[in-house]
Amino acid sequence: MKKKIIIIMSCFYMLLLSFPASAMDSSTNEKVNEIISAQVSEKDVSEIDLILLEQEGIMVSASNTQGNTTMLKSHDTNNIYKVYSLPVLMLTAYKENSTIDSLLTDDCVWEICANSILSENSIVRISTKNGEKFFSGIAERTDSYVTNKKIVSAIEQGGLSVSAINEIKIAKSEIYHSYFVFVTTVETDYVIPFPAREDFLGVETGKLYTLDDMIKTMDGIFDEAALEKNQDSYGGVPLRDPSVNDNTDIVFVAVVSFLIVLVLAVVLMKKKFLKVSKVQ
Repeated sequence: MKKKIIIIMSCFYMLLLSFPASAMDSSTNEKVNEIISAQVSEKDVSEIDLILLEQEGIMVSASNTQGNTTMLKSHDTNNIYKVYSLPVLMLTAYKENSTIDSLLTDDCVWEICANSILSENSIVRISTKNGEKFFSGIAERTDSYVTNKKIVSAIEQGGLSVSAINEIKIAKSEIYHSYFVFVTTVETDYVIPFPAREDFLGVETGKLYTLDDMIKTMDGIFDEAALEKNQDSYGGVPLRDPSVNDNTDIVFVAVVSFLIVLVLAVVLMKKKFLKVSKVQ
C-alpha cells in the first residue's frame, strides 16, 4: 500500500512539474500567432485569395528547383506571412542607426503555404507594386523558411518572457540568402536567423540572439564596404580578409614589444646614471 502511495505521489509531482511548461508553450504560441496574424488584414487575405484562385492550374517555373515547372493546386490563407525586405548593406545600416526600423524597408512580399504538383510543401509569393498585389513565384519550402512553431521554439529556448514581447517582424535578405525574425521588447531587440545554409552566417539557425550580438558576429565575417560601389550584386557579400586581422595583431605585438624594450632601456639607463652619480 505504501509503495502504491509513493508511486501515485510521484506521478502527481511529475504532472505538477510539467504543467508550467505546458502553460508557457500555450501562452507563447498564442502571443506569436496573435502578433503574426495581426500583420495580415482581412483585405490582404481577400486580395491574396483571389489572386491565387486565378493562378491555380497554370504552369509556372519553380524558383528553386533547377528550372522545373510546377502548378499551384491549393493554398492556405490561414498561413500567410508578411515578409519585409532588408537593405543590401544591412550591417552598415544597423551600425549607423542601431534600430530595427533602420533595417526594415517599405518593400515586402507575402508568403503563403501552398500545395503544388511539385511539392505538397510549397511557398507562394505575392509581391506589391504601386499598392497592387500580384503573383511573383512559387518555390519548394526549405528549412530556411520561417514558421510560427520555429519562432515559438527559439523564444522559449532563449528564455525570453512572452510578456516582454512587443513586436515580431519577419524579414529577408537576398544578398545574405537568409530570413531574420526580429523580436522587439522594451529593453532589448532580438533576432532569430534562418540562413539557407547552417554555417553561412556564423550564427546558429533558429537561435535567439540579441541584435547587437548577431550584427557584431556577422560584421566580423562579412565586408560590406567592398559592396558600397556595387549594391546590385546578388552573388553574396565578400568575406573579410583574415590576413588583415593577422597583420593588425602583428603590428600590435610589435608596438607593445618596442614600448617594453624602450621602458627597460630607460630604467637601465637611469640606474646606471644613479650609480655614476653616487661614485662621483
